[in-house]
Amino acid sequence: MPIRKTKGAEYNQYPHTQRAKRVHCRECRSAHPRARFYVSVVDGTRYGLLLGPYSDHAGALANVQRGKHLAEAANDLAFWYAYGTCSLKPGHPLYDQPGLLNEKGDSK
Repeated sequence: MPIRKTKGAEYNQYPHTQRAKRVHCRECRSAHPRARFYVSVVDGTRYGLLLGPYSDHAGALANVQRGKHLAEAANDLAFWYAYGTCSLKPGHPLYDQPGLLNEKGDSK
């Protein structure tokens, strides 16, 4: 699979596997103590909040694989998506909203 460098990040030629614009947390930050953390999914420029909210980053990280399995059970193409975590600050429109797949199992 050919890889090209673009603006300091690695991207491959397939748009559905390119990174979205800074949706994911790259490290656990305590910059905003009232943040809510989610298991997130990215497909190109589309993203979603699968599970959460969690009060800490470790809780979201512990559920990434479970979120991936739930997404794959709901969508055959979910195998190709990228999974990780993200955080939302108070005031964000989705702050404290339940994850899309919370109803498929316990969110905590």
